[in-house]
Parts: sequence; structure tokens; C-alpha cells
Amino acid sequence: MAATKGATGAQISGATGTNARISVTFDGPAVSTPARDLVNRLKAVPPPPGAQAYFGGETAVFDDTLDALGETLPWMLLYIAVATYLLLFLAFGSLLLPLKAIVMNLLSLSATFGVLVWVFQDGHLEGLIRFDSTGNIEPNMPIMLFALIFGLSMDYEVFLVSRIREQYDLLGDSTAAVASGLQKIGRLIANAALLMCVPLAAIATSGVLTMKLFGVGMVFAILADVAIVRILLVPAAMKLMGRAAWWAPGPLARFYSKYGIKESDEAPEVKRPVPVAG
Repeated sequence: MAATKGATGAQISGATGTNARISVTFDGPAVSTPARDLVNRLKAVPPPPGAQAYFGGETAVFDDTLDALGETLPWMLLYIAVATYLLLFLAFGSLLLPLKAIVMNLLSLSATFGVLVWVFQDGHLEGLIRFDSTGNIEPNMPIMLFALIFGLSMDYEVFLVSRIREQYDLLGDSTAAVASGLQKIGRLIANAALLMCVPLAAIATSGVLTMKLFGVGMVFAILADVAIVRILLVPAAMKLMGRAAWWAPGPLARFYSKYGIKESDEAPEVKRPVPVAG
């Protein structure tokens, strides 16, 4: 084990009965890619005949955590995507709007994770935010942030598109519905986001690094999602999509009419333009 590439030494650091602990030293951070590569090379070293090798320590635990997350994360993403798509179809009766909502949420998440890496992993703004970068991010934190940010973003999406759908049912014009729906709900969404950011900003002042990362990540995600994605990108995308945004095949349209999630069972009163006297 001492001869393994990357290791600077190995020695027996404890023994009891038929069990022995071997400590392998490494010149570098314990949580880093070279350290993980060393652990994987050590795992490939065959143990003596009749012996069983187990690996522990900060690097091994970190590597096992990432491997476990890598196995379950795709299934989590698939479950969230399918459940979100089905629920949004029942809410809006469209095949394209749920897909658009998922893509927009991924934009918010990508921007948030990029900022977190730039600040907390690369160590920028250490003096301003008052923390010492460890060169890595706790692997469980992005998963938790993903779930919370995705849920909050979808809340704002439902608030906004519900009003647009309501106006579309009334006016029958997609462009007018987008403008009117945004006018009716935009200020409420912005105020709700600001109120949410107040306690999260307080969390960001914590002296515990993981709490600080959580607070900063949530505040940035909410502000970016509302100010850029919901207020700018979503209306722009729906304007470009036009009436196609509300398209669904005949059988699915009838299914939505019968089982869709609506605020009222009453049919909306369609507004028609009043003729101008000549």
C-alpha cells in the first residue's frame, strides 16, 4: 500500500486480535480529486489471502458518498421530472408548458450552482461574506438545494402561468393573456420572493459554513429566478410560443377538461371586443 502511486507512506496504526488498521499518508487535501483517486487505487490492491479490507477516513467517506449519490441521483431527477410534468399538465392542459417550466427551473439551478462553486469552492468573496473556503462543497448540500429551489421555482411558475391561463380563457389571445397575467401577479410574486429572502439572508450570516452556503444559495436562487426567469424569460418564451403554448392533442385536451386542476368548475365568461360606433 505504501508503494501505491500517490501514497507517501503506510504504517500499522492499531491492532487487536485478528484486526489491524493501516494508515496511509497522502501529501494534499483529504477531500480532493487526487485523494479520491488514491483511495480507488488502494481499493484495487489485493488484500492478503483470507483477509478482508475495509476503507475509512475522510477521503473514503467522501468518495463513497459521491458514489452513492451518483447511483440514486438519476432516479431522483427522473421522478421529479415525471411528477412535475404530469401535475403541470393537469394544471395548464398543455404539453409544452410543463417542458418549458422544467427547462426554466434548470436555468435557475445552473446559475445558482455556478455561483456557489465560484464563491464557496473557488474562494471568491471570502472577505465580504466572512468565511474560509475549504476548496469543496459538502456533497449533500447541492442535493438539498436542488429539491428546495426546484420546489420554490415551480411555485412561482404555477402562480404566474395560472394567471396567464386564466386570462387566456377570458381573452382568447395568447399575447394579451401573457401581458395581463404578468401585470396581475408579477408584483405579488416579487413581494413574496423578497419576504422569503429576509430570513434566508439572516441564515447567510451564520458562522457555520454549510448554513452560510445554504442561505447564500437560496437567496441568490430566489432573486435570480423571480427577477430574471419568471418576470423576463417565461413571458418572453410564452410570447414566442403563442397559441402553441396551450396545445394538447384532442384526447388529452378532453382529459384535461374533465380532470384538470382548476380554481373553479365554472366556465369562464369570454370577453369579446365591443363594436365601435361609426
